[in-house]
Amino acid sequence: MYLWVGAVFDSNAENEIRSIANKLNENYNLSTVAFSLPQHISLKISFDCVDYKGVIDFIKGKLSAFSPFEVKINDVTKIDGSLIWLEIEENETLRKMHNLLNSSLLKKFGIPLKSFDGNEFKFHTTIFFDSNINEKHQALICDFKKQFILPEKYVIKDIKFAISQNLTAGKFEVIDEIVLD
Repeated sequence: MYLWVGAVFDSNAENEIRSIANKLNENYNLSTVAFSLPQHISLKISFDCVDYKGVIDFIKGKLSAFSPFEVKINDVTKIDGSLIWLEIEENETLRKMHNLLNSSLLKKFGIPLKSFDGNEFKFHTTIFFDSNINEKHQALICDFKKQFILPEKYVIKDIKFAISQNLTAGKFEVIDEIVLD
């Protein structure tokens, strides 16, 4: 079973981001599979685990000590030819959460870091994930920037957990959460 852990935007922020993305998608016709999970910042690359309920309980114990925190969106970027995402400015809370998950999950459950985990991990929220993204979609990024004024700040109060039988986008199901207070 694969487990995903994400810091989730509130519904107003999600609606704002997705409204612009969906409107633009009418012209660019990209997959909306990125919208199968709540609008979020992944706190670690999704990983395989057997006892996902035990792992979720463990993570909840670690992350529930955090308070709500602010994130700032700095830019819209195309990554690796198949992703368009909103770059999140790294902050102390995001980095602490990411590093805590990496070290504690490795120590307690033997869950290794993936190639994108660690100090090079880039915080982001995906707006499009599609094999059809190509050079013409630089125009989509420009159009998005015209409608979504950057930088933009949001408060994160929710951490959600989802599982999937495989790592296929769109196949994750949210099953648990913690609300930071």
